[in-house]
Amino acid sequence: MKKIFYSVLVLAFFAISFTASGNSVKSLKFFEEAKEVLPITNNPIQEVKKAYTQVLNKYIAKGESNDHWEEYYFLHDVTGDDIPELWLQVNSGESFSIIAFTYRDGRCIQIFKGDLGAPDHIEYFKGRNYVLKTYFSMGYYSWKKYEYKNGDIKESLAFEKYEDLDDENAETPYPSEPSISCYRITDMQGISSLR
Repeated sequence: MKKIFYSVLVLAFFAISFTASGNSVKSLKFFEEAKEVLPITNNPIQEVKKAYTQVLNKYIAKGESNDHWEEYYFLHDVTGDDIPELWLQVNSGESFSIIAFTYRDGRCIQIFKGDLGAPDHIEYFKGRNYVLKTYFSMGYYSWKKYEYKNGDIKESLAFEKYEDLDDENAETPYPSEPSISCYRITDMQGISSLR
């Protein structure tokens, strides 16, 4: 999206330069032809909001129950295009899944799906090109990293620890990355806050 904006900005500069030199008819024709080559989108974020809302509505409609227990979403850009990806934690029937969507070429595309198992005790944290999911239960800690590399999201185990539940001095490990705010899948506030 930035490339389109900068291309139009450069073309506008040339149009103004030609006009200032007395070639106003040529410059206007040049600018009109350039607009046909470069699609100009008034507000791409509005298109992203619409596409992501459609995805959420699809998952809301096919939910296992009306309360959508433990089904959440969050937004975080891992592809580096300044448009955050839509990440879902949804009930897949037998277990829960984490699914990521991106907005590219005017449409919403699923770029990742992985198994979460039970959704209890999960938190999400953000890195520059990744999401970190932490899990804790009964003395077991694990951190999974969902990292964007070479056009794909790869899942890897970043940390794992077993702890004696009777150890009173045990400390809960906690990532240094900032936490991610999650929204219930039926709450469109996260989508509407996109700027």
